[in-house]
Amino acid sequence: RRSVRPRECTLTPNTTSMAFLPLRSVPLPAAAREACDDWLDGLARALDDPGCDRDALCRRILTELYYPNGAGDGPAGRIALLHMDPRNVTLEPEYYAEVDAARYARVKPLLWLWEMFDRSPLGENIDLGVRVRRVLARHVFRSCGRNFKCFPFVRFTYGYNMEVGDDVVVMADLCLDEF
Repeated sequence: RRSVRPRECTLTPNTTSMAFLPLRSVPLPAAAREACDDWLDGLARALDDPGCDRDALCRRILTELYYPNGAGDGPAGRIALLHMDPRNVTLEPEYYAEVDAARYARVKPLLWLWEMFDRSPLGENIDLGVRVRRVLARHVFRSCGRNFKCFPFVRFTYGYNMEVGDDVVVMADLCLDEF
């Protein structure tokens, strides 16, 4: 791996080679939609608070998702619970010489939440997943336009260099390198 200075990564919709096909509406039951809306509103409000402890928020949400009834008292359960907190894991970009450690520390909890949300049962719910990733993107990326749509299992090197335009769609199972 050569050492290079990270550069901006700008994504804009490709409007010349691909037809825009509107998606059909797939309504969720009202109770499910309301529960998801309430949860997302709480997440967005927490992230909009300048005093938000992003590490603690990530730990709380991931613990609720993965261990709603506790992880058990054994060593594996304790280690699993430790890994709900992004301070207790290392991610690949932290090892890169070109990482801006201060900027990465601010987005790391949200990138960990993004990745672990995608791996949870909730992450495959397309409606909820797109909306969660949109909320997180607004706090990870340098800029994020309206109607950003990101499908599951998309990873970013740093996130903080990303500039995403209006109506951008990122398909599943990608790694977007910001080099």
